[in-house]
Amino acid sequence: MFTLYNILTNIKSVLYYRNNLVIGSGKGGIVMYNEDSLIKLSSISPDYACIFNNHLLFQKESGSSVYYQRLDELQSAVGTIKGRFFLYNYQEDNMQCYLPGRNLLFEFDEHLQPTGSYKIKSIPNGVWNGKQYHMYPHMSCFSLQDQVPIWKVENDEQLIRKITLRDKYFSIKNEVVILRSPFTDNANYLTGLDAATGTMLWQHRDYMPDMTFIDGNIYVYYYLTKPPLEGRLLIIDTKTGNILKDLDLTEELTRRSFRLSDHYHLAKQGAYLYIAATYNKSVHILNIETGRIEWSHKVDTKADWLTGITVTDNNLFVTDQLDVLHIFKRS
Repeated sequence: MFTLYNILTNIKSVLYYRNNLVIGSGKGGIVMYNEDSLIKLSSISPDYACIFNNHLLFQKESGSSVYYQRLDELQSAVGTIKGRFFLYNYQEDNMQCYLPGRNLLFEFDEHLQPTGSYKIKSIPNGVWNGKQYHMYPHMSCFSLQDQVPIWKVENDEQLIRKITLRDKYFSIKNEVVILRSPFTDNANYLTGLDAATGTMLWQHRDYMPDMTFIDGNIYVYYYLTKPPLEGRLLIIDTKTGNILKDLDLTEELTRRSFRLSDHYHLAKQGAYLYIAATYNKSVHILNIETGRIEWSHKVDTKADWLTGITVTDNNLFVTDQLDVLHIFKRS
């Protein structure tokens, strides 16, 4: 279904925007990959980049000024937000962007015009509806305006088991704080808290080595020996915790000789899930309706592992540990 079309090297970031790919190169600056053509956006080689409301935000190094470029008006000039920001920890909520500095959290509107700043003791893990969220030493919520505590969850019976929170297991989706504990008691605890009150809305106890947010839902995909041997795709509604799909893939993944206990990067388009197997260095297309793998390909790379996957209407993009971007064209 796809054939290798091109390879780009020294790629530091890959971002999806309106069926295009914005590529931040370590040497060649920033380009947009649009229907097989490369459009130069900036000669600056970014340390980090993200997209907020049709704007590309990027900076040369952490703790420096932030540059921005309109992606819907590519002829517009590159702007600069001067200061010392940590773009990697930026937050967005309700068409507002929050850039943390050392002691302040700076607020910008949808056009990246400054609208305020707030004192912070530490960079928040999340911002939502005038509140800031911190995971250490406990999961807690404070007023953004005056840092007054609103709620706190101790690591006690409220979450059923003691939970050591980690940055990569935290997110706010659909007014719900999503937490995932590391592996304990032969399982993970995936928990949804009401973002306004801290009340536990739902919880799942299962082995969940990875999870990906797609279309407002949580996707959990794995193939491992628990025991017994199990391959599975779970799709969980973030708002209610309801399991929307529980697909048994054990027979299919065994037949396809998938590597046990690998980690997977996921992307979705229509009824298809696009899978990059990290250490097996292979890519696959799963039909979510039938549970069948319809295409597989071993990536020819000197890297030790793959780092990401993105799909557009015409292309499949796979990145690896050596900052190489492998571009496949739909055949």
